[in-house]
Amino acid sequence: MSSLRSIARVTSDREQFEWWLKRHRRLAAVTSIPQIVRLYGGAISRSAAYRVAMKQRVRGKRLNQTRYAPFWGIIDWRLPDTVLESIWGVRRGNVRQRRLRLQVVTPSFDARKDAGKPSFTTAVHREKSKASSYTGPRPH
Repeated sequence: MSSLRSIARVTSDREQFEWWLKRHRRLAAVTSIPQIVRLYGGAISRSAAYRVAMKQRVRGKRLNQTRYAPFWGIIDWRLPDTVLESIWGVRRGNVRQRRLRLQVVTPSFDARKDAGKPSFTTAVHREKSKASSYTGPRPH
């Protein structure tokens, strides 16, 4: 019986936040989610507040910015995932998923076919140089 009350309370908290957000729509559009939650003052998590804000169209889809954004920004996406894996030490599956999520170009080089081409070897050497001098956080 108490679990039913807690479920009803959670729904009630979200509904109250949704009502509050409707009244403070302009403020919410220019304020971060943590600040919105503090201003609201009620019992709601940041993730629940974000989902309500998306539902209310106060917030758009997350861009999934991570602490690794600078890392993903310097990679030469023309190189194949296997080459990037060996140079940067990041799992190929992780590179592939990030390539899809960022909607970057498909590799313009093929490691097997282009291994002897000067443009490919130059790109690989340039990438190795970047990898050796990069000091920021790296994903696994």
